[in-house]
Amino acid sequence: MNLRLFVTKLRQAQHYNPVVMRSLVNQLQTPSSSAARIINLSLWGLFHCIRIIRTRKLPFNQQSHASDATSTSATSNPWKSALGASSHRTLGNRILIIAELSLLQCKKYRVMQKVELFSLLGYESTVLPWTDYLACRNALQTHGMVIFYRTPATPEVKKLVAETQRIGLVSLFDIDDLVFDLEEYQRNANVQKLPKHEFAILMDGASMYREMLQLTDHAIASTAAIAAKMQPLCRGQVFTLENCLDSHLLELAASKYPPSSKEIVIGYGSGTRTHDADFMIAAPALLQILDTYPNVRLAIYGHLQLPDDFSSHANRIVRVPFLEPDDYYLSLARFSINLAPLEESVFNDAKSNIKFLEASLFSVPSVCSPAAAFRDVVRNGENGFLANTPEEWFKALSQLIADPGLRHRIGTTARQNVLQRYSPAIIAQQQLQPVLSCALPPKQEKKLRVMIVNLLFAPMSFGGATIVTEQLAVELAAMDNTEVCVFTGCWHPDLSAYDTARYEWKNIPVIAIGLPANLERTADYDNPDMAARFEETLHAVRPDIVHFHSIQILSATLADACRRSGIPYVITLHDAWWLCERQFMVRADGTYCAQQGVDLAVCNTCTPDSAFTHHRFHQLWQIMENAALLLAPSEFQRNLYIQSGISPDHIRVNKNGILPAIHRQPQKNHDHITFAFLGGRATHKGYFYLREVFSGIAEQNYTLRLVDIESKLGASKMKTDSWQLNGKLEIVPPFEQNEIDHFFKDIDVLLFPSQWKESFGLTVREAISRNVWVIATDCGGPIEDLINGKNGEIIAMKDIDAFRTAIVRLLHNPGYLTNYQNPYPENLRYFSEQAAELNALLGDIVIHTKTAPLHS
Repeated sequence: MNLRLFVTKLRQAQHYNPVVMRSLVNQLQTPSSSAARIINLSLWGLFHCIRIIRTRKLPFNQQSHASDATSTSATSNPWKSALGASSHRTLGNRILIIAELSLLQCKKYRVMQKVELFSLLGYESTVLPWTDYLACRNALQTHGMVIFYRTPATPEVKKLVAETQRIGLVSLFDIDDLVFDLEEYQRNANVQKLPKHEFAILMDGASMYREMLQLTDHAIASTAAIAAKMQPLCRGQVFTLENCLDSHLLELAASKYPPSSKEIVIGYGSGTRTHDADFMIAAPALLQILDTYPNVRLAIYGHLQLPDDFSSHANRIVRVPFLEPDDYYLSLARFSINLAPLEESVFNDAKSNIKFLEASLFSVPSVCSPAAAFRDVVRNGENGFLANTPEEWFKALSQLIADPGLRHRIGTTARQNVLQRYSPAIIAQQQLQPVLSCALPPKQEKKLRVMIVNLLFAPMSFGGATIVTEQLAVELAAMDNTEVCVFTGCWHPDLSAYDTARYEWKNIPVIAIGLPANLERTADYDNPDMAARFEETLHAVRPDIVHFHSIQILSATLADACRRSGIPYVITLHDAWWLCERQFMVRADGTYCAQQGVDLAVCNTCTPDSAFTHHRFHQLWQIMENAALLLAPSEFQRNLYIQSGISPDHIRVNKNGILPAIHRQPQKNHDHITFAFLGGRATHKGYFYLREVFSGIAEQNYTLRLVDIESKLGASKMKTDSWQLNGKLEIVPPFEQNEIDHFFKDIDVLLFPSQWKESFGLTVREAISRNVWVIATDCGGPIEDLINGKNGEIIAMKDIDAFRTAIVRLLHNPGYLTNYQNPYPENLRYFSEQAAELNALLGDIVIHTKTAPLHS
C-alpha cells in the first residue's frame, strides 16, 4: 500500500476515534525516519486490531432475554443479498450526496446549491465526504437516491457503488470539469505546467473519475459540453444541471457593501494554480491598457503567476492571494470590469460560466473569452463582451473604461439576464426535477405502513417475544392493505456499533443496527445515539405507525424520535422491563419479588441505586403514557400494568397467537415418558428448581430433554454432570419455528417450572396445540389456557414436592397419556387471528391521529 492510499484509509478510519486518527495522520504526513514510520504503521495496526476486537466483544447480562448472546458467528449475513421491491418501497425520497468537499467553490456550486434546490422542490438531502466510508455506507440504507460528486473510484468508493446496486438505489456521477477525459486533460496548457509528480497524480485521478462515471447508473454535468463527453461512457442518461444563483449569493448582492473605487478596477479571480495559461490570453491587452490608461488598476485575487512584464506597473496592481468566498464576492462587487479569459481548448469549452454569473449578479460588466459556456449566455455589446484576440480584448476593455454609462448599462442588463435564467427556482424546476423523476423510487399505492421494532429479528432470533414479532410481521405483510418494515438490533462482526444494514426476511424489509457493547446501564433505556439512527430510518421509511415490542438495549428513546417525527406508536408489553430494571421482577439472586403491581417503594429495597431506579421508572412511564395505546399479550400482563398504575383505558389485550400444528398422531402405548424443558439455564425460568425436583425422583422410565437455547447464540452453559438423575438426560440444541412439530412429536410432557409471573408462555400453547401434556407452575400468563386436570396440571410456584408428585404420578401411570388429545382446541389462538385484530387497532389509531393530536 503506498503512503497516499494509506493516509486516505486513515482518514476514512477516523470515524472510530477522531483524536487518535488525527494524530496518526499528522505523524504520517510529517517527514520522519524509517523507524518512526514503522512505529506509526504499528500503531495504526494496533488501533485496528483493538477496533476489530471491540466489534466482536459482546455483552452478557443475565437479566435480559437478548443479551444472553455472546456470539453470532453462526448466523448468516443477509445484508449481502440484493434487496427486492418490498425494500425499494421503503427507501424514501431523501437524496444522499457523497462528495469531494475540499474545493470550496466546487462545494458551493455543485453540492450546497443542490441541497437548496432539492429543498425548493420539497426534498431533504444529506451531504457526506466520500472519505468517510462507514458514514456513507450507513447513509445509503436510509436514502432514495445517491449522487457521487467528483469522487474517484477508489476501492472504498467502488464498494459504495456496489452497495447502491445491492440496495436498489439509483446512483449518479456528477462532475463540473473534463477531469475524466485523459486526452483533453493532457492537452490543457495549465495542467502541463504542473510539476511532474502533481501531473501524474492528476492523471491517476482522471482515470478513477472515468471509471466512476462508468460504474454509476446515470450522470450529471454542469455544461452541455461536459454532458456530450460523458454520454459515450455513461450507461444511462446524462443530465445537464448548470451552476446557478443561490439564496446566499442573492442576499450578498442585496446587502450593502463599500462603494466602488474612484479609479477603474479591472479584476480577475483565480481559484486554483491551473489558470496561468488562461490569464495569458488577456495579458497583452491588459499591459496595453495599463500603459494607456493611468487611472486603471488591476486587481488579482487568488493563485496566479503574473508575467514579469507587469512588474513595471506593480504600484497599480493589487494582489490578494486568498479570500474566503464571501469576502471575494464583496470585493468583486467593487470591480469596474470583470475578466473571464480562457485558453481555447475543448477542456475549457466544457467549463461553466461562473465568472460571468457572479459578476453579473453584482452588476459588474464582464469581458470573456468565447468559450462555449460564455457564448451561450453573453450577447456581445448587450450584456457583456466576447473577446478572442488581443485586439478584441483591448477594444472591449477600452470601451468600458471610457464610458461609465456603458458599464452601467451592460452590468444592469447582465444582472437582469442571470436573475431570469439562473434563479434557483427556475433551475430546480427545469433542470433538477427531471433528474429526480428518473432516479427516485416512484410513488407507491397508499397502504397502512407499519414499522415493527424489536431488539432481535430473524435470522438472529432469540426468545418468545422475537418469535411473536416475526410471525406478526409475516401475517401483517401478507395483508392487502398493509406494508411492514422492521427495525432491529444485531450483534455481528460485520456491523460495528450503530452501523446500519438493510436486508430482507421472507420479503419483509429489515433495517438492522449494530448493537454497542459495554453500554452504561442508562443506555439500556436512554440512548440518544440509537434514537438518532432510528430517526434517520423514520425519515426514510415514513411509517404511519410504529409498533414497539422488546426494545431493551435499543432503548426507549426511540419513542422520542417518533414524537419528534409526529408518528404515533404503540407498545406491546412482553415483560416487566418497562417497570422493572431487572426486566423479570426478580431480585438480585434471581428469585421472584411477587409484587402484584410494581411499587417504587418496594423496588428501592431491591435495587442498588434508588436514584437510578426512580429516574428510569419515571422516564419509561412517560413514554408509556405518550403511546397511542399499550398492548398486553395476556389478561395477566394487562392486570400487572393496571395494578402498577396504568389507566385501564390505555391498555388492552392483543393476545399472542401460535403457529397451527401439523396433524399429530395419538401417542402409542408405552411405559417410557419423554419430558421436555425449554427454559434455558436461568433461575427465574426454573432450571435449578427442576434440577432439585428430579433429584428426588427414584423412577427410571423417563427421558428428560433439556433444550439448550443459549447454544443457538454460542453461549452454552448446560452440563450433564450437574444433574443427578435415575432416568436418561439429553441436552439438545434449540429448534427453529418451522421445526416445532418435529420437536414435539417425540415429547409426552412439557415441563414449565417458571419461578416468575410471565406474560404469556408461547411454548405452553405450542405444546397444548400438539396434544402434549403440560405441568406448569402458577406463573401468570402461561396458564391462562391450561385447565387443571384436562390438558395439564398447575402447581404452586414454590411447591417442589407437588411438582415432583405430578411427574411421578405420570411415571406410575404412563398409559394416562396414551391417545391423549387436548379437549379444548377452540381456546387456542393463532397468529393470523392476532394479526387481524392488531391490524384493525393500528389502522384505527392512524385514522384517529390524523384528526386529533397525539396523546400527551
